[in-house]
Amino acid sequence: MCEVLDPDALSEQLHIAEYDEGPNHLGMNEGNFPGALKCNFSFYFPDYSDDESEDRDRNGWVYMVLAPYSGADEAADAYQDTYDDAAQQLRERPDKEQVVDREISGDWDRGAVLASVGSGNATRAMYLKDSYFVYIEIGYRPDPGVTDGLALSNMETFEDPTYEFTPPELADWFESEYLPGLDETITTKLEE
Repeated sequence: MCEVLDPDALSEQLHIAEYDEGPNHLGMNEGNFPGALKCNFSFYFPDYSDDESEDRDRNGWVYMVLAPYSGADEAADAYQDTYDDAAQQLRERPDKEQVVDREISGDWDRGAVLASVGSGNATRAMYLKDSYFVYIEIGYRPDPGVTDGLALSNMETFEDPTYEFTPPELADWFESEYLPGLDETITTKLEE
């Protein structure tokens, strides 16, 4: 499953320094999302020398999921439940921390990208096609520069990020590059 989901493409986009664990293929009865095929990993960002106030590692984790179902209706219901849960978590956050909340179009039935910043931030990208859905969840320690942007009234949220990406940039990449490429790969595999 890791070969199909291509965690290295995501790692490159996040500018990950190294994997802490994985990427590991998880079977249908392992980890979150019972019945789904998964590729999970944890990672370290590079060291940021200008950040002396923080002595914790800059790290994070990624869940990559392909959830097949016996029919389109069952897949649509499962997708809706997953989307509703992710959207609720996002919309319960303060307004300034809700940075991406959009439906995305592509060669699939439905899709969305949701992202938040601040403590407990996450980016989630997903799409539903026929009798399966794909779900990607990324969590990582808050970006110090973005945290400053959230806290200071004279600074825009993404004015001076520390990391080499922002959640809106990541969302655009998911919509325009990663998910369409992944959809093509999965479609080809299903036809083999």
